[in-house]
Amino acid sequence: MPCLTACSVSVMTDHDKKSGRVCTTKGLLCAFVGLCVVMFASVFVYWYQVNEIFTLSVQLTDNVKEFYEKDAKALLRVLKLSELSNGEVTPDLTPDVSRLVSTDISDRPDNCKTCFNHNFNYVLDNDQICDRNDTSPEIDVVILIFTVHKNRLQRETIRNTWLTYAKNNSLDSNIRYAFLLGAPANPEMDEQVREEFIVFRDILQEDFKDAYSNLTYKTMMAYKWASTKCKHAKFVMKTDDDMYVNIPNILKTLNTNKDKLQTHVGGVCHQTAKPIRDRRSKWYASKKSFPGSDYPGFCSGTGYVTSMNVATKVFEMSKHVPFFHLEDVYVSLCIKKLGYSLLAIPGFNGGRFAADPCIYHGSTMMTSHEVPPDMMKKLWFGKCKKLG
Repeated sequence: MPCLTACSVSVMTDHDKKSGRVCTTKGLLCAFVGLCVVMFASVFVYWYQVNEIFTLSVQLTDNVKEFYEKDAKALLRVLKLSELSNGEVTPDLTPDVSRLVSTDISDRPDNCKTCFNHNFNYVLDNDQICDRNDTSPEIDVVILIFTVHKNRLQRETIRNTWLTYAKNNSLDSNIRYAFLLGAPANPEMDEQVREEFIVFRDILQEDFKDAYSNLTYKTMMAYKWASTKCKHAKFVMKTDDDMYVNIPNILKTLNTNKDKLQTHVGGVCHQTAKPIRDRRSKWYASKKSFPGSDYPGFCSGTGYVTSMNVATKVFEMSKHVPFFHLEDVYVSLCIKKLGYSLLAIPGFNGGRFAADPCIYHGSTMMTSHEVPPDMMKKLWFGKCKKLG
């Protein structure tokens, strides 16, 4: 109001003097500030309304999901019983997705009895990966690498860099490995992987849907395969296809911790952790899927090691531990049930070390995360200047 008054007075005065209407500089400045306030207020109101709409949409999604999981299924069962009572037989047209996706429709209990049976079928398998003859060395470690169908370049790069120590799973190698897959959404990708398998014979695949939420299935697949088809290996390592692994250092730490690893899982291990309840997080866990307030810790799934003894017992224990979609936490749930523990081992890194060949060829680094193929080759073939 003072700004408008100043401007009005100015106009009247100038009209008398010059017969023109010109506001003072102060009046114009006040008018501009007032306009800015109005604009910011409008933006704030708009943002508030958008946020309200987003919140309502999340609530609506939860309500629809809850209705589907409880009321809708109960209604379908009632209708089905009603049809049967009328003597009518209705074919079951519901697709069998139990082998493809994880189902979590009730609050997760702490334990159960034979509630999680990993009964998927092998699509690709090679029983000879861990074969030995009379002159073969003992298998110190079998490395199980999680991958997805489209990541062929990553697999080829790993085969040509840090996996060369495995000598293509030859009989004279003390290291064996395999890439692990589930079932793809695109059949064409499956055919390409089959062609790759024919060449390298180093891919294992089961018929569950390959998805981030199903990594627990892939982990149990790894432990099942290792404990039944590579059971004479001393140790098991789980890692991913974006990891750089220094195998000589891994072998040293396995030997150093060989006794502890009979009752431990080792790597980048956190002794305590809490569920993330933020829906936007990659690691979100609803209270329905995990009602508890604390995890029993976990070792980062980017890379961890244990003995064949532990791997075998974790797979057996998993039958009595209800499914949980975060695989590293799920392994810790099994470890806790077994009365075993987690072991933090220096050199395992859930992040990425600096791109320095001296680090990657040094004596302390075990794993480095998120190393793309081009960087992996540069680091593998690069020379440390300090070492000459």
